[in-house]
Amino acid sequence: VSQFMIRLKRVEHKLQSIWRRQMTEARSYLRSEELQRRKAPGADGGDLGTRGSEDSMRLAMRQSAIACSEMIQFFHQVQRYISLNVIEGAWGEFLETTGPAEAAGTKTGETREIDIDKWNEAHSKYIGVIHEVVCGGGSGGGLGFQRNLAGIFDTAFQFINAVKEMYSERTLSSRRGASSSSSPSLSDRPQQYRNTLAGGTISSASKHASSVSAVVARFKEQVRTIMRVLSHNTASDLQFLVVTIDFNGSYTEAV
Repeated sequence: VSQFMIRLKRVEHKLQSIWRRQMTEARSYLRSEELQRRKAPGADGGDLGTRGSEDSMRLAMRQSAIACSEMIQFFHQVQRYISLNVIEGAWGEFLETTGPAEAAGTKTGETREIDIDKWNEAHSKYIGVIHEVVCGGGSGGGLGFQRNLAGIFDTAFQFINAVKEMYSERTLSSRRGASSSSSPSLSDRPQQYRNTLAGGTISSASKHASSVSAVVARFKEQVRTIMRVLSHNTASDLQFLVVTIDFNGSYTEAV
């Protein structure tokens, strides 16, 4: 249980770090655009290739920011639900079953102790609930939940790496652009060389943008899959998790 909860907390912490970087990069991106407009108020924004690269990068940045918020919300809801509804709920039921209770027909305040067989039965039920949900055991929906959740874990880490690479490439491209614009000899270089340099930057930016978009699409499909698994299993303790994940109805049509 501790290993599972630590893994949830770890991916949530990394996503929050990515979100902070996204906010910083977004402000930096807006500042750089404003500076470019002030330096060249009559410019048309560059050639078509550069504008296309900037548009794809801007779209990927916005898409990744939205997806990062969705991932944080998803893992937060999973952690909260398993901690409070599953683990704490099962523990509370165990205490209620095994704790001293007033015996029927006795005076107020008099209690009776539960026998060992009922205690063992309550304890087995408590362990069984946690084993099914957290470890994927039993015949309920825990196994399907854990299998799909493992895939979402992998996708989240792929998303983190893809976003890091995208922003690192954007930072390098910005530095190359600043260095090129400040170099007096760049304008004297052949047009073919300048086109090759710009083409490499555009291709790399588009590659990272496409990678982020593919990971985001995979995450959304995996969330829809895990919601279908949980919603179709009425015996699982995780069925109500569908409501907490899809609290705003964004996945309802897909499910």
